[in-house]
Amino acid sequence: MPFETSQTEQGAILSLKDEVTVAEAAELKDALVKLIKEESCFALDAGQTTELDTSIIQLLFSAFKAAKEQGVEMPLTGRAEAFKNAMERTGILADQFSTGEQ
Repeated sequence: MPFETSQTEQGAILSLKDEVTVAEAAELKDALVKLIKEESCFALDAGQTTELDTSIIQLLFSAFKAAKEQGVEMPLTGRAEAFKNAMERTGILADQFSTGEQ
């Protein structure tokens, strides 16, 4: 599985690993929805990705906006080169994850 959820003393972490493609989008969306419903804060760690589809960046940005609307903090930690490249291809900037603006 190219992503996993873990619990730490600081809260939940959703870690993206290796290649995350559109094939995993539905399962990733389900995991994000569950975290938004159950947690007041969870981190998104994109530091271990080797490749991401642009659809995954769009999904993550939509989840970030939904979390913000529900009062759930979703800080972005670890940004692998693949994550940065996928963000560039979508036109979404990293600071938009902290503001939720398009």
